[in-house]
Amino acid sequence: MNSALVIGRNDLRVFLRARLSWVWLFVVPLAFVYFMGFANRGPGDPGNPRPPVQVENHDSGRLSQVLLEELGAQGIRVVDPAQGGAARGLRIPPDFTERVLRYEPVRVEFFQLEGSGAGEAALIELRLVRAIVALNSHLIELITTQGEAALTNAAAWEALRARENPVRLEARFAGRQPVPTGFSFSLPGILVMYLMMNLTVFGGAALVAERRNGVLRRCRAQGLRRGE
Repeated sequence: MNSALVIGRNDLRVFLRARLSWVWLFVVPLAFVYFMGFANRGPGDPGNPRPPVQVENHDSGRLSQVLLEELGAQGIRVVDPAQGGAARGLRIPPDFTERVLRYEPVRVEFFQLEGSGAGEAALIELRLVRAIVALNSHLIELITTQGEAALTNAAAWEALRARENPVRLEARFAGRQPVPTGFSFSLPGILVMYLMMNLTVFGGAALVAERRNGVLRRCRAQGLRRGE
């Protein structure tokens, strides 16, 4: 077995003498794994998902803008209809602000987009209801504390939203270790994929090259036993 170790050590020494070998052995794999892990990092924190919703706002009043701000505060990512990528849509009527100020019921349409799934529908609907409840709470607070004139006052709304909320909800996954997300989530899979690809491609190429060059026959001529 000593003869086989000598030949293997010599092959490794010759391989590592070339600078290009270090690049392909260490630099390229690490760079590839980092790039692919960054490109496939996926969504953000699963404990606080922000599903996208396509919003068609036909109202130019103040209250529709407040509703959009509440959607963002409740964890909904508002996207433009031209942007795409949303699973659900929200349509605000043109008389939204006027009807609310006249204490009349107004309907906000929540609809499904063509070709979208139902995976995030329940989460979006829940957060939409929470945003509407928050909007109604703000309306009641402004009317009872500052009167109806404050409903159309932008400064009053900004002061109300700037105040610290006395109620806070903190949600997180159980266990000591957090659930891996983003780069940490995709890195192990990319690393295994690159390792298997290297073993298949470069290992197969090395076997073919050794067979073409007659490496085993030459090793037999150097006095190695069949087992070695």
